[in-house]
Amino acid sequence: VLMAACQGSEPKGNVGTGPAIGEAEKIVAKDGSFEPELIRLPEGEQVTVEISNEGDMPHEFSIDALDISTGNIDPGKTKTLTFEVPSGETEYACKYHSGMTGTIVAEQVGGQR
Repeated sequence: VLMAACQGSEPKGNVGTGPAIGEAEKIVAKDGSFEPELIRLPEGEQVTVEISNEGDMPHEFSIDALDISTGNIDPGKTKTLTFEVPSGETEYACKYHSGMTGTIVAEQVGGQR
């Protein structure tokens, strides 16, 4: 039943194909989990997250609160997603696999408003 959901998801947001150029927070999608499951990013900053699929099934990386998604990431492939870090804690997930989630924790940057 899940494999039907793995057929494809459209990218939404600032999505790139392949490894990040420059600095990026790296996340690995394995079958059933993201590593790491918790990342700390600077609140209000524009960041790039690089997601590599090291599993045997397609995955995707979505942040519903920001209405963004990498779309389908096939095994052995990498995509990037660039976005502004919201305040507080924000969940990210693979919509193909229930329970495959993680959390972004926004950290205050010194000298901000």
